[in-house]
Amino acid sequence: MNQINQGITIDPAGHRAHPFMRRRLADAAMMHLTDGLMLFLAIFVGDSLLLLFHGIPIQMERMLFLIPVWWIGTWFVQLVPGWGLGTVEELRRIELLLVTVFAGVAVALFLGVTDRGGSRITFLSAYVIAAVLVPVGRSAMKQILAAINLWGVPVSIYGDRESVPEVAKALRSDRAFGFIPQAVLSDDYGLGDVAEGVPVLGGLHNTTRRTPMAVVALPHLEREKLIELLEGPLEIYRTILLIPDLKCAPSLWVKPCDLKGILGLELRRNLLDPMSSFCKNFAEWILVFLTLPIWGPLCLFLMLLVWLHDLSAPVYAQTRLGKNGRLFKAYKLRTMVPDAESVLLEKLSTDPVLKKEWEKHYKLKQDPRITLVGKFLRKTSLDEIPQLWCVLIGKMALVGPRPLPDYHHNELELRTQRLRMRVRPGITGLWQVSGRSDSGTTGMDRWDTYYVTNWSVWLDIVILARTLRVVLFGSGAY
Repeated sequence: MNQINQGITIDPAGHRAHPFMRRRLADAAMMHLTDGLMLFLAIFVGDSLLLLFHGIPIQMERMLFLIPVWWIGTWFVQLVPGWGLGTVEELRRIELLLVTVFAGVAVALFLGVTDRGGSRITFLSAYVIAAVLVPVGRSAMKQILAAINLWGVPVSIYGDRESVPEVAKALRSDRAFGFIPQAVLSDDYGLGDVAEGVPVLGGLHNTTRRTPMAVVALPHLEREKLIELLEGPLEIYRTILLIPDLKCAPSLWVKPCDLKGILGLELRRNLLDPMSSFCKNFAEWILVFLTLPIWGPLCLFLMLLVWLHDLSAPVYAQTRLGKNGRLFKAYKLRTMVPDAESVLLEKLSTDPVLKKEWEKHYKLKQDPRITLVGKFLRKTSLDEIPQLWCVLIGKMALVGPRPLPDYHHNELELRTQRLRMRVRPGITGLWQVSGRSDSGTTGMDRWDTYYVTNWSVWLDIVILARTLRVVLFGSGAY
């Protein structure tokens, strides 16, 4: 590895630095515009309900001051421009700020002596609607800006041959995250090489003003060399993101601690805490119970539909591994022909391609066992509605790792098996909304481990929202 010194710029003479502040202010302005529009719509709907139920004319000016208050608050909680905030963390900040802002408005409105009933209707409905519209609007605006290359900040990646592709792939796969890899600086590549679509522009001793931010992923670099790098070439960057070699540790809820000059990282595994686990299970039970009048009749109707197709039992039970390795029966609407096992064995014995696919994924994209009604149920995931009963009897969670048979469970890595055993399996989960069947066992090893070690109520909300999207578009469902 080359000697790291003060840093040699790779920029040509007269090259201008990246207009960081201009991009930051532009993206912040677009976020403010989006937030303001979403809050305006929420207040308008709230006032419309006031007109509908009380006949009071719309007077939005009474609550429009909420919008500039929100704008100020977003700077304090660093929601603008929002680069580097993952979906879960951004949702957490949005919802907590909404509670704070609306609570302040509530004090002002509820302590007043006029229109108290009307104000309550406007206030409560506006809050509920804003809690949905603001994060949805922000997400949509980020996608639009990213699509036209007007979102985010360009970054340089300092790393080795092992870490650079992993970091570059992660950043390029999520443009809405806002860190756009533009250059690789590494001693393990040659000048002009390309790593995951990112050009290699120099070594660790080089610098560039094309990017105001550097991402450093050098897990095997000696401590003295790392300090020399941070205090040398990297001094020109406004921001440095240092990635430690802690791949197995929780990454979502990490809190830095200053131990009198020593950097400590506080790692929390919320789902493995008994109280957090109890609160999650109780909240999900309440939600499933309260929605029973909706999903109960729907389940009965679908059962009738399945039965009418071939006059066979519409529901079947599968033996699955639950929490602490206990076996339980997971119920599903039948989507296959009654003699499914014999049909499968016959097809696998005569088709080596299907047999290879089955042995790899334990699923078939063109499964000969699935009925016409079953295709619809699987595409929409409605075949899993009976599993809501498993939530009510305490065998499953609404969100969690997918329940597996023992033969499939044993194909996972030992660490994944151990973590899955400590929580209830779920009807939906991070694996299902991150590729579902397309990601296979490797996806389960990645996403199930991530979910258990990084759980929070905000992550569950994101998963439920993505589940709706996956169900509507049928991604990976077979």
